[in-house]
Amino acid sequence: MTTLEIKVNKISCSGCTGRIYRALSQYPGIIKSKVDYKNNIISINFDELKISENKIKETINIIGFEVI
Repeated sequence: MTTLEIKVNKISCSGCTGRIYRALSQYPGIIKSKVDYKNNIISINFDELKISENKIKETINIIGFEVI
């Protein structure tokens, strides 16, 4: 298991948090995610054998947020 903390722009509310959770939960390699929208940080525990860090970042960008 790997833990990744990502700084992200454009997270402004709990609705944004829900969009991120739903997008990430579609992947079997995501074990746990926590979104701190006040500090614009997403913390993700994932299985690197099932999903890559790049795929996680790509997914976050695709749903409208900007990975820094």
